[in-house]
Amino acid sequence: MFDKTLKIERYIPDDKNTLAPNQILDIQNLRVLFKNKAGLVQAVRGIDLRVNRGEIIGLVGESGSGKSVSVKSIMGFNDGAILKADVLNLNSINILDIKKNEWPFLRGTRVGYIPQDPLSSLDPTKKIKHQIIDAIKITQKRKYHNAVFEINAYFDKRLSKKQISNVKYASESASERDEKLKQAKEDYKKAISKKAVYEKMYNVLSFIGIKNIERSIEAYPHEFSGGMRQRIVIAMTIVGEPDLIIADEPTTALDVTIQAKVIDLIKKLRDHYKIAIIFISHNISLVANLCDYIYIMYAGKIVEKGTVSDIFIDPKHPYTWALIGSIPDMKSSSELTSIIGTPPNMISPPKGDAFAARNVYARKIDFEKQPPMFQVSPTHYAATWLLHKDAPPFSIPKEIKGKLEIAKRSIAIKNKRGCKHE
Repeated sequence: MFDKTLKIERYIPDDKNTLAPNQILDIQNLRVLFKNKAGLVQAVRGIDLRVNRGEIIGLVGESGSGKSVSVKSIMGFNDGAILKADVLNLNSINILDIKKNEWPFLRGTRVGYIPQDPLSSLDPTKKIKHQIIDAIKITQKRKYHNAVFEINAYFDKRLSKKQISNVKYASESASERDEKLKQAKEDYKKAISKKAVYEKMYNVLSFIGIKNIERSIEAYPHEFSGGMRQRIVIAMTIVGEPDLIIADEPTTALDVTIQAKVIDLIKKLRDHYKIAIIFISHNISLVANLCDYIYIMYAGKIVEKGTVSDIFIDPKHPYTWALIGSIPDMKSSSELTSIIGTPPNMISPPKGDAFAARNVYARKIDFEKQPPMFQVSPTHYAATWLLHKDAPPFSIPKEIKGKLEIAKRSIAIKNKRGCKHE
């Protein structure tokens, strides 16, 4: 239910919250900490992340690197966390001001979420059609309440700029307000009519590739395969028509063939609905033919970021090399490589480069001082002392160069479409 006590200034964009043109999300210096008996876990240690409309962003790293914690901050899912940021701005709304009972204003209608395990997100006692119908009606109700709120906020703000004694102006404004509120209610009633709801449900299910829709919607979640359940969850997410969707390792529990189908569906989703997507994965090979821009994350920090071509043609950080080196090569007889060592203790992370202890290319300074983010090109940045002007020359390891050849075919396909990230 929409909270009538919401404060206008939180949701009406102003100069300090306005994003750049075409931008959906702006995160600057985000830090997320959790308390436990041993101390404060520094899950996220000052990351910057930006997402544009219609863009697919990849957030890649090992389990525990802070990927999911970072983006769940956008939805208020990190219960009990200490959240700090210089900027945490979604669609010109300051997330830092949002209170716990106010999140329904954003969830579903502004930002959607696709979980790793679809079965945990579906009610096992309800048929698929009832769950999708509920999702449609709930989001339409939220949109209606949001529309009422914004109409009233607009007219209240407009009237405050005029002389209260101007009775004629106040009367005209009241009439105009009533007309807009009436239209919003009529639009809402039309949107939740049986015909409109079923039409939307069929259109979405057809879009995501559900066959025999009339029979499928009468089934229960356990009667679907893992891939089909994931499609249903995606359908329930997109009926809210959010500006941004967070896909939190949505292919992890699926076999390789189904993974490819879900990846194709996510691309189709972006192209058709123009929705921005953050795709979280521990598998760097998955993002090569999916994402427009990639953030490599380790120990709560972004260690490298760039376009797909930047990352797969000219990677700079040794951790990125290690991730690429772990990509399976079906044509090679060599053993699958793994990253040596274990991630650091995030209660007391290293003072230098957090990856130094696992980095065979580490130098003395890596253990003593944290590297800044060095610019490689207008789109490519990496936090490694190897890029310092006084560092000795280096080249990508030979075994990594071999793995990079695997990605070139996917990159060639992606470059035909082109992308821009600023």
